[in-house]
Amino acid sequence: VLSDMWMPEMDGEALMKAIREDGRLADLKVHLITADVETQKNYHELGFAGILLKPVTLETLKKTII
Repeated sequence: VLSDMWMPEMDGEALMKAIREDGRLADLKVHLITADVETQKNYHELGFAGILLKPVTLETLKKTII
């Protein structure tokens, strides 16, 4: 899953919490996409498998998902 950090209705942190609370999704890898450089310090603590900083290039996307 690729998720933005700042979305209307539910931010990335709330999304991760909801995903982790569903046992069927326990092994699902979720990567964060954000322009918020402060988030790069703690994305692992929030449960994200990786982070892509905006602007995302095709090269960085390939490195993340392959």
